[in-house]
Amino acid sequence: MKIVGLRNNICVKNGKMTCGSKMLENFISPYNSTIVERLNTAGVKTENIDMKEFGVVEDNFIQEFFAGNTSNTAIMVDGSGEIARNSVNGLIGIKPTFGAVSRYGVVTVAPSLEQAGVISKDINELKEVFDIIKGYDEKDSASVKEVLENKQSDDIKIGAISEAMNLVNGFTAQKVEITNLKYAKKVACMISSAESSSNLARYDGIKYGHRAENTSTWKEVYTKSRQEGFGYDVKKKMIAGTFFLDRDNMEEYYKRAEKIRTLIKQEVKELFKKVDVIAIPSDSEYTCIANLTGRPAISANGVTLIGNFFEEERLIKLASELTK
Repeated sequence: MKIVGLRNNICVKNGKMTCGSKMLENFISPYNSTIVERLNTAGVKTENIDMKEFGVVEDNFIQEFFAGNTSNTAIMVDGSGEIARNSVNGLIGIKPTFGAVSRYGVVTVAPSLEQAGVISKDINELKEVFDIIKGYDEKDSASVKEVLENKQSDDIKIGAISEAMNLVNGFTAQKVEITNLKYAKKVACMISSAESSSNLARYDGIKYGHRAENTSTWKEVYTKSRQEGFGYDVKKKMIAGTFFLDRDNMEEYYKRAEKIRTLIKQEVKELFKKVDVIAIPSDSEYTCIANLTGRPAISANGVTLIGNFFEEERLIKLASELTK
């Protein structure tokens, strides 16, 4: 392993980090993210991978990176199942437990959902890179210090939703149902929009980022800088999020979404009393439940396996069986 690709929302000291946005087209990072610090300590070099603006719209840059590069591995931020949907054409992707990998120096727009993970052509290299970047970081308030005991057993019970029953070949799986699964995508969209409208508000043309010219008042600086710096999709997401957070709408939209998120968490928690892993199709809208619940997930050969907290090692072993 010589080079690991990094999406352009992970800080590399003295490197240009644009997040794919005109708002940050000239921003040079003054420091390394914890991810980069740990890679550097391990002697691993990094290479930039482009992205659509702030990751609001999915793109094919990860696929292009692997198609035109000798590197086997990349690191990206996953907010709603992007790693699962990029784990195609022989790639394997892991979204770790929320808090297992530091987000210090990582630009997030929906922090309660997003977690940096690893995509690789080789499962052994995926594990190697994950082992390098994981672990507690005092610079990240969401970082988890005490890791739960990683229980291992050969007798693994897999629960698969109906659409994934034919994807877990070689394993005995029982059919399971998540009643509120149908709401997952909408809930994730509302929560991410609300958090994005708040987080992206920091880009106002004052401290850093694009600043409009020919302005005479602070209000014009804010307005014109954002008009020029943000693209259509980001503006649309911010406007939607502001609507969801409006005091007249918050109860009906944002708070209701959070309540359904809690129901999904509780339902999944109850399922894990009966099974060790939940299987869902990688190309479905359901992959976001790993983000909504903060659980780890690994994707390979069209199936995403969601595990219990901090059981990434078990998931990697299962994925190695799926890819044989």
